[in-house]
Amino acid sequence: MARIIYGVSGQGFGHAARSHETLRHLKKAGHQLMILTYKQAADLLGRDFSVVKIPGLGLNYQNNKLSYWRTIYDNAATLMREGKNWPSLRRKVKAFKPDLFISDFEPLTVAMAHLEKLPLISIDNQHQLTNTKLSVPKKYNKDFLADKMIVKSMVWGADYYLITSFFKTKVEKKNTFLFPPIIRTKIRNLKPKTGDFILVYQNSDFDYILDELKKVKKYKFVIYSGRPGLKKDANLTLKNYHSPDWYKDLKN
Repeated sequence: MARIIYGVSGQGFGHAARSHETLRHLKKAGHQLMILTYKQAADLLGRDFSVVKIPGLGLNYQNNKLSYWRTIYDNAATLMREGKNWPSLRRKVKAFKPDLFISDFEPLTVAMAHLEKLPLISIDNQHQLTNTKLSVPKKYNKDFLADKMIVKSMVWGADYYLITSFFKTKVEKKNTFLFPPIIRTKIRNLKPKTGDFILVYQNSDFDYILDELKKVKKYKFVIYSGRPGLKKDANLTLKNYHSPDWYKDLKN
């Protein structure tokens, strides 16, 4: 069986939820795992797996938009600030004696795979922007090119790109494969039903959405968010995803 170093982006819960299912299958198959992650993903995955916390690189949002230069600046600052921990992390990686690396949009794992000259597999949805053919209106070309630059700077030079997507686009690279989204077994086994509220997942700083939802008075909204403070306001109810109660809904 393989010895796999698996890096997971810790920003939000999408990468962590997808990786949780993949890691569960890899562990069940007998593979040995070293999981590298940070922030929310470290909290979530750390409940069921042993994780190694690493400096977190991610995307910065300002005023409901991805801030390209702020993302680059913040990530560069993180690397400089955490540079003293790099030798220790490399020693842990070498001591593990990995056979291959897998990255779910986690760039430090990518860098170490290249340094160790070992196979690298990318699993994410972001590379649909770079590895498949997309038609974008001309007015969005600038943003599209900037997004592609960000994606390429996070994960590059993988031997294989496994892209999860709700829709199909034409693959332009031979080492790229499209798959349906990775859904947890518990979710697949659920029987859907219609409730009396609309579920909202709020990540980053998209605060404007709360005021907009209040205007839709005929519906109730249950919002999963990392922001403290809001319990119930008009037709809104907040569930803080940092609380233990939130995790009960997620746990297999």
